[in-house]
Amino acid sequence: MDKRKSTNNIFLPVITLLAIMSAYLLISPVSAAVEGRPIFTLHILIDSASPLQLEIASSLREEFAKLGIQLEIVSMESGALTDRLYSEVAPSYEDGGWDLVIETWWWWPTDYMWFIGCWTASGWPPNGWNFMRWADSIADTYLVNAMSTYNETERIKWLHLWQEHFQENPPAALLYWPIIPQLCDAKLQRIDPMLWTGNAWQWYVEGKKPEDYVVVRYSVDGDPGMLNPWFMDGGYAHLEPMFSPLFRMKQVSLEPPVYEIVPELAESYEFSADGLSVTIHLRHNVTWHDGAPFTAKDVVFTFEAILDPDTGATSYGDFSEFVNSVHMLDNFTVVLNLKKPAPHLISMLSAGGLSILPYHVLGNIPHSELRTHETNTVAPAPGTGPYKFVKWVKGQYMELEAFDNYWRGRPFVDKIILQVIPDPVTALQALKNHEIDAIHPSQCQQLINEIPALKGRTDIAVRGGIVPAVTFLAFNNNHTILANPYVRKALCYAIPYEHIINDLLKGYAKQANSPVPPYWFGYDSNAPIYTHNLELAKYYLEKAGYHYPLPTTPLSAYTTEISAIAICTFVVGFSVGYFAMKRRIKTT
Repeated sequence: MDKRKSTNNIFLPVITLLAIMSAYLLISPVSAAVEGRPIFTLHILIDSASPLQLEIASSLREEFAKLGIQLEIVSMESGALTDRLYSEVAPSYEDGGWDLVIETWWWWPTDYMWFIGCWTASGWPPNGWNFMRWADSIADTYLVNAMSTYNETERIKWLHLWQEHFQENPPAALLYWPIIPQLCDAKLQRIDPMLWTGNAWQWYVEGKKPEDYVVVRYSVDGDPGMLNPWFMDGGYAHLEPMFSPLFRMKQVSLEPPVYEIVPELAESYEFSADGLSVTIHLRHNVTWHDGAPFTAKDVVFTFEAILDPDTGATSYGDFSEFVNSVHMLDNFTVVLNLKKPAPHLISMLSAGGLSILPYHVLGNIPHSELRTHETNTVAPAPGTGPYKFVKWVKGQYMELEAFDNYWRGRPFVDKIILQVIPDPVTALQALKNHEIDAIHPSQCQQLINEIPALKGRTDIAVRGGIVPAVTFLAFNNNHTILANPYVRKALCYAIPYEHIINDLLKGYAKQANSPVPPYWFGYDSNAPIYTHNLELAKYYLEKAGYHYPLPTTPLSAYTTEISAIAICTFVVGFSVGYFAMKRRIKTT
């Protein structure tokens, strides 16, 4: 008998069992548990009405996964999303708050008037817009110093330090400065993707004369959420033509974007020698849309109401940061008393949120009731602006008519119809069919894929450039994980900037290295800029204490696998013993 053959017969079942056991262990989840378990999970909130935000969030999810970070995309209606961002405690998403969100902030194009309310600890909600809850005393000092001197050289020095520090300890990942196209009828001139309808008094139509009756139909994606400009956090296109601040923004040129502040209800002003008060001389012969005369009493009423926290005015935080009180010297002179120097004050006084409202209509209404008053919900109070309110059919349109007694004279465009067209593609088709004359810039940005096909049309204009705005990925700085600056820097390096700008936005953006637009005074071109670099992202995650792949999972986690090994070992041992015993019996 061949002993080698006999031995092989004995051990063939053993080898088979070992092969089965090995195969089981190879396909078991031991290695998957190590490689597939994320180092942590974050949630990014996106506006359900924004396909672009979904595309950006999807690209972030793909890149973050390469670092072992699981990113969950949560789509929400804009109102519910805003409620989460500005909740007082701003906990994590799992606690009813948020982790990450894509946001765009627009700036007033002549100064840094909203920056303190947006980027310092004093701007935490409900007093301001710093929903990220960023608190950096060094950054706050730099920015406050820049906003507390009238010396422009000093301002620029502090602004540069602030921008560089911002990038070193980022409260948000700056994605890009948007290039907003303005789609409109080619004959409509002076329409502006930043001012929207705020400079409608400058609009004119080529081929038309002042004596012609001119109507401009302007598409918007919905109704205004308010009719009182003091509560304006939307609805700008509807309200700004009706109301006048003390000063107004004027378009000088669109490409490149140049704006200047010009007197509106104010005629002139002068600061005191110590810079802690400003005397404003008001324009005479201005009337409200209902025919009543405009006086200093309207200005005092307006600013006292905005300075009262019971009013809940949108501009309360920014305005009260610098303005202490206001008083009237005579019917056409007011004095603003300041808490500290305010180099941006005149720019602030040109913003729609500080529009002057009529004392004779609203003066007897308690400040706490103004938000729910019919002048904020049904029909607006009379204004002094170039257009007056005519009609509002909710869900369809709002109609404004040129004001004959506007102090600059009746505007060229006789009627503006703000037509509700929620879908941008539908709005574009209406523009092609000459059913509307202009599309709101927020909708134009969603039509960038359609723009190349419009280039050959002589009846439709595509205008615009970099607007004073920045789009960013906001971090919840109160989040346990995101409170670590190394984690925030890691996420900044994980973002595919070129893909977002070139592929998703088709070049209608420029990567940002600062919240400050690149054509502003005080912009720092030397502020650090983040690039897509996953190796640096891993480096900063490791500095934060996160390593990927994760360390080997403890043996105790694999009870199923250990049991399988024990069973296989028992079966193999039994088989070997059985065949060995059987072999011995036969040979004896």
